[in-house]
Amino acid sequence: METYVFDTDVIINLNKFNPRVFKSLWNNLYNMIDNKIIFSVPEVQREISEIDDSVKEKWNEIHNNNGFFVDLSEKDNSLEYWRAMEELESFEIFQKHGENKKYWADPYLIAVGIVDGSIVVTNETYKSHPQRKIPFVCEQMNVECFNFDEFMIHQGWKW
Repeated sequence: METYVFDTDVIINLNKFNPRVFKSLWNNLYNMIDNKIIFSVPEVQREISEIDDSVKEKWNEIHNNNGFFVDLSEKDNSLEYWRAMEELESFEIFQKHGENKKYWADPYLIAVGIVDGSIVVTNETYKSHPQRKIPFVCEQMNVECFNFDEFMIHQGWKW
């Protein structure tokens, strides 16, 4: 079964889809969360905690009810995630960019892709500083990476 790990920017952008208007989108997402097909890491939750309250409330509600944020240290193969993150230290993004941030989910998301084979879903692009972006590192590490539109196409969702 394919699984998907969501980046902070995807979660923030989902807030634009009003659940009363995009009911089937949210039903699909909730179903995938309940079935452990989509998830994220606590570092994303921490990044969200620094954003406006409406985003934080929505995803804290999901976390509290459905276990959307999965703590990698509690998984049986937790050491494999740390080894994968050590591999990532050779990339510029992990040497320079992350040290300026209070919370930083990128290495955790990519480590999940390396260890579990999960597809990383992010809206980051190659436009500026491509070597500092998740898609670049995923490509170098042979980790599949989609933006949210590609994720929906991959699921066969249409509205």
